[in-house]
Amino acid sequence: MEYSTLEIAGAQAIELLELKRESYRSSGEYPFLIGDEDTLLCLQAIANFEGRAPSEIVQRSLSLDLANWMSTRREEQELYSFDAEQVLGSWPDQTAAPGAISLHRDEATNRTKPKVQMGFAQIDQPWHLPAMLRFGNWNDCPDAVVHCAFFARWQRLFGAEIAAASSDTLECIVNRPPQDKEAALALAWEQFWYCGDVVHQRCDSISKLAAQLLESNYWRFCWD
Repeated sequence: MEYSTLEIAGAQAIELLELKRESYRSSGEYPFLIGDEDTLLCLQAIANFEGRAPSEIVQRSLSLDLANWMSTRREEQELYSFDAEQVLGSWPDQTAAPGAISLHRDEATNRTKPKVQMGFAQIDQPWHLPAMLRFGNWNDCPDAVVHCAFFARWQRLFGAEIAAASSDTLECIVNRPPQDKEAALALAWEQFWYCGDVVHQRCDSISKLAAQLLESNYWRFCWD
């Protein structure tokens, strides 16, 4: 499993991403936005934290017990006075806009970058992308096996696919988002254990995250 990159105009990034996603099944090249040249270099650098081959990562992810993994994460949180009711919060009256793919934009100004990189991965399934990137395994960011396991599940249940990746961020297009409150809340808890900052730094509570996930075609995960 390998990936190549192509420098493109930032203004054309989303249009080209959509076109390349449509042709993925026939071309075998899975497209994803990366950002500018510096972002690409950082993405390549984090691969050094993962010594296993992509094929081994994918194979190990197939046997990972996600329920047990999330339970372990909860036990770790409970060592620091974790309060589930406080984290859950109450269902909001209003929901913030879910956002859209943004790695082709400058984070400080929101202006489109003049040039960005697009990756093309030789992978059989979209959920193999973290394995090919050797993504994760630093600070609170899970290793690539965990990323693959979650996205295999979310691809199956929600049609969720990573569409943009930097060294600390994954942005996703979601084809079949949850359609009811119960499903959205269950998904929000999964995403919280996967990436706690989706609550701690973005939504403030599980309920607010769930309300945002409801019928949303965009997810974003970021690890500091």
